Amino acid sequence: MTELARESWKKALSFLLVLVAVFMMAGCGNTQSLSFKTPAGEKLEVKLDTKDDYSMEYTSDSLIVHQAKKVMLTCAFLTKAQKAQLLDRVNEMGVADIYKQDGETFSYGMAGPQGLVNYYIEPIGNDTYLYAATYLPYDALTEAVSRLHFSVAKS
Repeated sequence: MTELARESWKKALSFLLVLVAVFMMAGCGNTQSLSFKTPAGEKLEVKLDTKDDYSMEYTSDSLIVHQAKKVMLTCAFLTKAQKAQLLDRVNEMGVADIYKQDGETFSYGMAGPQGLVNYYIEPIGNDTYLYAATYLPYDALTEAVSRLHFSVAKS
């Protein structure tokens, strides 16, 4: 009887260990990663939190972020000089709404041909800035951007 109890205990313990491992891995795999070289030649890696059916693709020097196949962001990559020129033009044209201006991060909205376009600029590399745009509201822009995590790729 003692041997039978030990075998049952071992099976139950093994089952519990497998169950714990499955639960621990349940949170894994919720990211998508891409590596690419920016037009300035900097090699970057980006990770996207893919919960809520988010995905991304990199084509022709642009990063496109989707949610359930709907385009959430279209992203380009600027050098520091290009960013400075862009901000000079934005200041000359007059911006409808400045949402955030904090150090190197800048977000604003401007009227476009199809309505208000929201933009987001942030440093993501040594000489590279993310330049994201969307027709979606500002909170959708910040939600999508918050899912992106950039790092300079090791050569």
